[in-house]
Formats: sequence, C-alpha cells, structure tokens
Amino acid sequence: MKTPIRIFVHHRHSLPIAGLIRQLEGDPRFRPIGVSDDAGETLRMLVAQPADILLIEPRPRGVHLPEMIRKLKEKFPELKILPTELDREKHLRDCRAAGASGYVPHNTPPVMVLPILLRVHQGEEYWPKLPRASATRRILTPRQIEILEHVAEHESNREIGEKLGISELTVKTQMHEIQEKLAVEGRHRAVDCARILGILPPL
Repeated sequence: MKTPIRIFVHHRHSLPIAGLIRQLEGDPRFRPIGVSDDAGETLRMLVAQPADILLIEPRPRGVHLPEMIRKLKEKFPELKILPTELDREKHLRDCRAAGASGYVPHNTPPVMVLPILLRVHQGEEYWPKLPRASATRRILTPRQIEILEHVAEHESNREIGEKLGISELTVKTQMHEIQEKLAVEGRHRAVDCARILGILPPL
C-alpha cells in the first residue's frame, strides 16, 4: 500500500473544513496530520511533522497570505500549498507568484477537494476557472452518463448491461474509465462527483 499523503490544514474551524477533514480521515490515500489557525503554531507543527500538502485559508489571522506562502516555501521547498476559497484574480496571481501550487475554488464540496489534492501531489498545478455544468457534461460520453444514471439507481453491472443491451464486461470497463475521468475511486463516489459537477441531477 502506498504511503498516505500527509495533509495539514491551516484554517479557522468551519463546517466545510470539518467536512473535508472527515473525508480525509475516511480515505486511506490521505492522512491529516494537523489543524491550526495560528501561523506560529502551524510552523512549529510542520517542523515537528512535515506535510506533503498544506491547505490554507484565504485570509490567515494576522498574516498576509502571499507572504506566508513565500516564507513557508523558503523553509519547506517540497511542501505544496493550496489556498482555499480565493475569489479575486489579483489574489490568485499573488499566491501563484509566491509559490502556491494552485487553489481550491470557493464552495468546492469536500468530496471534490480530494481529486485536486491527488493531482497536486503528483506534481500538477491546479488553477481552474469554475466550469459551467454544460461544459462538465462533456467530460463523459453519453453512454457513460447513461451508465452512471443506472449506477445511481443502485443497479449492478449485470443489470445495467441487460437494460442497455451491452455486456457486463463493457459496463465494468466504462465504469473504470468514468472513475479515471472524474479522479475518484468507487461507484458511489463517481455518482456523488457527477451530481456535484451537474452531470447528474442532484438528489
């Protein structure tokens, strides 16, 4: 089994952050190693236990965010830093210039943060513009969306194949491709992700 990705969260407590930490704790690919909203404490904790990725709030208490990112990158060059909830173009540019690896868009559901963390840990940067639902539907083919609609109804691969007139193996192959495109693992996570992206209707 691969070593879990170590995540430190510098953020004031909030319901979304609590939800994200629960997601991280429930996924063996990740290991949350600390939470703090104090810059000094965050630094001490990172010295004591290094992290792979730091999630940091957009307006840390008593510190200018780009300057904090710059200082952290000087001390921990391998640390990947992702600000959350940035909402201004200038803020994005300043954080990028300071050494951030991307950002988590405002109101991103916790389940959608995990694929972002995986991509950044693999060396990618993540500087997206929020997509429209019409654009995100093009991530999957019409057949894959049709299969996901049946998965959302808790149907097995065999049942889906019989209804769509395709083999069980084809359904399984398509589901594997769907999960790769959405950067999730598991049928239920694929459905949740598709709902969040607007590919499937919400519950």
